[in-house]
Amino acid sequence: MSFTEIVNGTGELIQSSFLILKSLKQTPNIIFISVFSALFIGWVIKMVKYNKEAEKSGSMK
Repeated sequence: MSFTEIVNGTGELIQSSFLILKSLKQTPNIIFISVFSALFIGWVIKMVKYNKEAEKSGSMK
């Protein structure tokens, strides 16, 4: 197996993955945005909670 065959095989694999993404349309984008938005909102809620607790106890934020 030559290096050229490996590179060509990798290129074909990447091209086929783009064909799959093209058929899914906006679904992957919606999933990624939803997951990361939920994680971000959860992180902000925890930050607010920890800051309130730090103010109560007089410790550092």
